[in-house]
Amino acid sequence: MALLKLKFPLQDDFLQPIELCDTPLRRSDNVTMYMSQQHLRFLRTKLIANRNCKRSYAQDENAFITRNMLCAQNSNRLVDCQTAKGDLLLHQDRVCGVDIYGQHCSDGAVNGELYADVYKARAQLQRLIERYSK
Repeated sequence: MALLKLKFPLQDDFLQPIELCDTPLRRSDNVTMYMSQQHLRFLRTKLIANRNCKRSYAQDENAFITRNMLCAQNSNRLVDCQTAKGDLLLHQDRVCGVDIYGQHCSDGAVNGELYADVYKARAQLQRLIERYSK
């Protein structure tokens, strides 16, 4: 994850800051996947066990799944599986995950999408925000 420090504050009614996740997510929590690849899309779904992501990423020798990650159920239709690295996982209008690897989908499968857990990185992110906002 990274933070971007702007030289000037954004002054636009259409741009509003979004809060970071302030509680840990649990398996089966309802979440929204923000998909920016090709056309902007949202998929309402739920968190699933990380072992489901292990199946989705089994062929990717560069994929490592840890306890600091979240697995969200993606569409079982390849045509609807449109995630990209950096896409967001939202819960109750807060950013709770950042897509790590992008799309790993197969038609007819239980497809898991892997996200860095923002809640677990929250303390570090808050320290960086405080440090650079002075």
